[in-house]
Formats: sequence, C-alpha cells, structure tokens
Amino acid sequence: MKDNVASAWVNIKGANTEKEIALTPETILLTGKTVAWLDLMYDVWPLKTGETITVPVLNPDELETSELEIDIRESKEAIDMGGKIYSVFVCDAGSLAQVHYVTPEGQLLKVEQPDLNVTITLIESGLTK
Repeated sequence: MKDNVASAWVNIKGANTEKEIALTPETILLTGKTVAWLDLMYDVWPLKTGETITVPVLNPDELETSELEIDIRESKEAIDMGGKIYSVFVCDAGSLAQVHYVTPEGQLLKVEQPDLNVTITLIESGLTK
C-alpha cells in the first residue's frame, strides 16, 4: 500500500493483471487475522452506547472495499473473564454476523458468531489495558 492505494497483481496463464484500490486513512483490513485487526480498530475508535459507527474495510480476498456498520447496543453489559468482571460495550457487526464485547478502553474481549456457534475469547494474559 502506498499513498492510500492498495495494489494487487494476479498472473493468469502468463498474463499479468493489476488492480488498484483507493483507501481512506481509516480503512481496516479484513483477513484471516480479523480478530487482531478488530482489536486494533476498537483501540482507536471511540464507542458510545446507542450509536452506529461505519468503518471502511478492505477485503483482500475479493480485492474490494466496503463499509462495516457496527451498532453499539443501548446499554453496557458485565461479563466474567477469568474471574474478573468487565463492563463492556456490546457491538453488533452486521455484515460479519458477529457480536463484539469491548471495554471502554477499546480492548476487544470476546467475539461471538452465533450463526456458526463460534465464540472467540481472549485469554487473561492477553488483556493488557
């Protein structure tokens, strides 16, 4: 990426194809390491109950940009992580079909994907804030 433009090259049967994608400075990368990128995003993105945030994202698998709408629920919840209680924002990430649990300091604690019956929980040693 250079000057807010991501470039991709594909070679199909000896023919090279290049695609350039213009990005805004706030663009978040969605990859196989999405949880780590989401954690970084929440670290810098201010959350307020009842609001919706729109985050520009780059999906490198499809070489396309889009927007991820995240609805922050009206009230915070308390969750238990390794015996410690955290007050968290509960964020519904629509197109990802995920629910994110985020501390007021921006630490992503848990990701749920109900349609796949998957929950990703950060371990206690990973909670650094």
